[in-house]
Amino acid sequence: MNIFRRNSSSNYCSAIHCASINPNQEILESLLKNFPNYNIADSLGRKPIHYAAAVADSAGNMETLLRHASDLKDLDKQKMTPLMIACYYGRSHIVRYILDKFNEPLYVNFKSDEGLAALHYAVLNNHEECVSTLVSYIVVEINTETKDKQTALHLAAGLGNTTIIQTLLTHGAYVDYYDRCKRTPFMFALRNNNYEAFRMLMN
Repeated sequence: MNIFRRNSSSNYCSAIHCASINPNQEILESLLKNFPNYNIADSLGRKPIHYAAAVADSAGNMETLLRHASDLKDLDKQKMTPLMIACYYGRSHIVRYILDKFNEPLYVNFKSDEGLAALHYAVLNNHEECVSTLVSYIVVEINTETKDKQTALHLAAGLGNTTIIQTLLTHGAYVDYYDRCKRTPFMFALRNNNYEAFRMLMN
């Protein structure tokens, strides 16, 4: 049996990918012990370390993969890091685990092909705990821009997420920051009829 044979119905992922999201860490340990080619990528360019970052309660699998020389700097085809994947899926404990292991500013604020940093992914998916975890690390650039020069505060204002807005403001997000079209977070809040968010930004 070839454990690296890819499943065409699941982005061509291998058994190693599947083991990386299984809560039974012993399965992954066993596979890695016997089959050292653990960094195989699926059709999206995602390696087992990306899979482990996407799943709750997978810090043990992350630790196992890193012991076998997996790399937190690995990029998928969209240039997404494991940190971005964790933020996209709202895995705040994985976000903290990664940042405690590796919090070099260029990595933490790196942007994918979509022009989004880890903080942007957390905000866009309304993952409040991930946002709170990220901004607690001083290496995170609170006002980092998207391709359209929008900050995390622009995105949160547009979504009307007052919890995230408050978190960003507390950590120094600029209220009067202009995007590429000269729009501020205030305008994003008003455009989307998020009046509570607008009032919070005004205060």
